Amino acid sequence: VPLRALLILPFLAQITLAVGLTGYLSLRNGQDSINQLVQKLKGETSQRVNQHLNEYTSNARRLTAINSEQITLGHLNPNNPDQLAHFFARQVKQYNVGYILYGNPKGEFIAAGYYYDAKIPKGGNPEISLVLPGRYQNRDVHNYRTNADSKIVGSPDVGKDYQFQKEGWYAKGMTTKDPGWSDIYQWEVGEYPLSIATSQPLFDRAGKLIGAIGVEQRLSQISEFLRQIQISPSSRIFVLERNGLLVASSSESPVFSVINNKPQRLKGSEVNDSLIQASSQFLKNRFQSLSNIREPQQLNFIHQQQRQYLQITPWRDELGLDWLVVIAVPESDFMGQINANTRNTIFLCLAALALAIVLGIYTSRWITRPIRALQH
Repeated sequence: VPLRALLILPFLAQITLAVGLTGYLSLRNGQDSINQLVQKLKGETSQRVNQHLNEYTSNARRLTAINSEQITLGHLNPNNPDQLAHFFARQVKQYNVGYILYGNPKGEFIAAGYYYDAKIPKGGNPEISLVLPGRYQNRDVHNYRTNADSKIVGSPDVGKDYQFQKEGWYAKGMTTKDPGWSDIYQWEVGEYPLSIATSQPLFDRAGKLIGAIGVEQRLSQISEFLRQIQISPSSRIFVLERNGLLVASSSESPVFSVINNKPQRLKGSEVNDSLIQASSQFLKNRFQSLSNIREPQQLNFIHQQQRQYLQITPWRDELGLDWLVVIAVPESDFMGQINANTRNTIFLCLAALALAIVLGIYTSRWITRPIRALQH
């Protein structure tokens, strides 16, 4: 073996091994740190979302129970529709809900809420909606605007033959005889707001069913909250029903489509957002049915050649809502600095290796020159 090679190669091998091992450990430690950070962020985010859903649903449940009790005790009189509607309008503003509703078998409907707005406006005044066959001699709905004091102003907009009896909140309250949630439904007017409502039957002192009362919540409120949570630039938070239909999401993509002027809800795998779509499809493939998810799950999968961290948390309320909160976070959102450091490490390794080769060559020449001179 040439003496020059004998002097250079072990030196280079040591430098290559040391620098390579340092770079590898640095990358691995960075990935482990990112993984721990993402798990912590997802856990904290899931708690925030669960807390918001608890507050969001408890407002409607509590308000439904309060109004039911007030009517039962006689403090609110459904036979005085103007007073009841005014009271509902003030509650809508105070509790930040979409609509408060009352209906009875006589075909009377008294409600207050945001008829013209798909989203609940900040500082807006709700509308009062009345179907009173005895007053108007028809079953049309009369929608009145209100002022800051929740009093009616101007003339009404009239909708022909309003069938409130077909709405989920009323049907639920009149048939189950227990407090509960309606199925998620969608208005077929305006901007097609997606909604859900609590309902509760009303009985007189003889135990006769006299009507139902409900509180409607706009699901857009959940989406607005989710968009305020910033985990990372490309992360997504969304809520699914057990059948896979979207309830809300942090994406700007709508959770429904409109076909022939009819709104159609979308599944997570159908929405126009690649990460939500891929995450929903992954869950479907892994669990076959979302009903099989009973405990929080920490998972990851590959999408667009990048690792995606996924957390699924079941959420339930005391009246039977059963949803899944899903948080998807791309690893690449956190690996940018790690990858930059890795590139810097590789560059420094190559620079150190080149410098070692040059120094090795000159050192070997310096050592071997006197030896060669002795040979001659």
